[in-house]
Amino acid sequence: MRTRICTIVSIALLAAACGTSSSPLPDGGTDAAEDCAAAELRAAGSLDGEPADLALEVAGAYLVNEGCGGAEVCYLNLYIQGGGRLRLEWDAPLELGQSAAAAGSLNLAAQGGPNAGNCSGDLASELTLGELRVDFRLRGLHAAPYCSGASVEGEISGCATWQE
Repeated sequence: MRTRICTIVSIALLAAACGTSSSPLPDGGTDAAEDCAAAELRAAGSLDGEPADLALEVAGAYLVNEGCGGAEVCYLNLYIQGGGRLRLEWDAPLELGQSAAAAGSLNLAAQGGPNAGNCSGDLASELTLGELRVDFRLRGLHAAPYCSGASVEGEISGCATWQE
């Protein structure tokens, strides 16, 4: 199935009008992936020694950033065309452009891709929330199930955009 992801990446790279500027991450660094086009998840890194270079179409999003915090987690679910999801959770509402520690997961198992994440409440990853955009770095990851799965070496950084 690795071939399928490479094919999707190649098609997305040809079809997307992506810039060459890097996007900011919460730690002030820049991601390894190029900037995201509309309704796209773009990420790069490595997991357990396998390189990851992703450019995928975002099919939909669900953001809870108001009325959360305390017992109610704030979160963003980004649904990937063809199956899959990026989920990010954080502790309190964010203003646009604000960064936070987060628990995150990327599940592309339906497409034969990686499925790694943080246990809910384990804020080892990070995000910066923008207007219909998120920049993220997933690290300190585990294989599914994320709270008890084997540790996964490496990290993935990127950006994702969505439409209302």
